[in-house]
Order: sequence, then C-alpha cells, then structure tokens
Amino acid sequence: MMETLHLEIGTHWLWLAGMFLAIVVATVWYYHRHRALLTARQRVTLSVLRSLGLGLLAVVLLMPVVRMVSSHRESPRVAVLVDNSASMALRDGRFDRAALVRRALEGIQRSFPTESILA
Repeated sequence: MMETLHLEIGTHWLWLAGMFLAIVVATVWYYHRHRALLTARQRVTLSVLRSLGLGLLAVVLLMPVVRMVSSHRESPRVAVLVDNSASMALRDGRFDRAALVRRALEGIQRSFPTESILA
C-alpha cells in the first residue's frame, strides 16, 4: 500500500511569499514610526511576533488543504453464476447444456491463476 501526503494552498506560493514580505515590511515600518516609545529589543521582538501572527493568519485565510492519497493493488475478481435448475439437465438433439457449462467453466478456470479461483 502506498500513501502520499500533499499540502495545498489556494494560491501560488509566490503570492504567499509576497504577502508575507509585505507583512514584514509593514510591521517593521509601523514599529520604526513608534521607536520613541519602545526600546530596540522590544521593537524587534514585537515585529517578529506580529509578522509571524499576521503571516499565520494569511496562511489560514488562504484555506490550506491536506490531501492524503492511498492506493493499493488488488487482483480483479470475476463472479460466475451457473444455473443449476432442472432445466439444465434437459437434453435436446444438438447439445447437452450441463456439459456446455462445464466446458465454459473449465475454459474460464484455465485463463486465471489457480490461487485466484474460489470454489
């Protein structure tokens, strides 16, 4: 059995990268304007946290989808139904119905591997 896992977003990854870059630039610009109120360490910390938060929000809004595909190989099955009623025992001048069915079943059995035949 083979399984694959895919993560897909609703748009091309370049749009996501551009959006994240715009978020980082806007955040750095915002905290640069308010630099008098904050220390350099606070500005960097808040810029990183806000950029990550807004970036995560952007990813969530793009509605990512996780798709898991699994496949396995299975041998084909063929069901054969045989009429076993009293009419099969009747013989007419041209052929024996039961013998005809037996020959057909033997031909079918020869065309399949022996391990795939169920009685």
